[in-house]
Amino acid sequence: MKINNNDINMNKIMKAYQNLNQQDNNNVNKKTKSDQVSISNEAKEIQNIKETLENKPEIRQEKVDQIKNQIQNGNYQVDSQKIAEKIISDIE
Repeated sequence: MKINNNDINMNKIMKAYQNLNQQDNNNVNKKTKSDQVSISNEAKEIQNIKETLENKPEIRQEKVDQIKNQIQNGNYQVDSQKIAEKIISDIE
């Protein structure tokens, strides 16, 4: 089976296809924008506090050493009243 005017129709199809591709490329170029991120002052402050806390040791070594020395020297005094108050406040 032979189709007449095949070359003419094919040329029209190719031109239409090329025009669509060209339009798509133009749209892509127009839509290309850079993203922006904006961090609020509150978020920056929270980040600074977080970093400060991460850099602090969980154990206050100087306090531990001081109590160790007091225990070794027999000078460590336990305030039973404070301990009892703390236990009761934790229970409530």
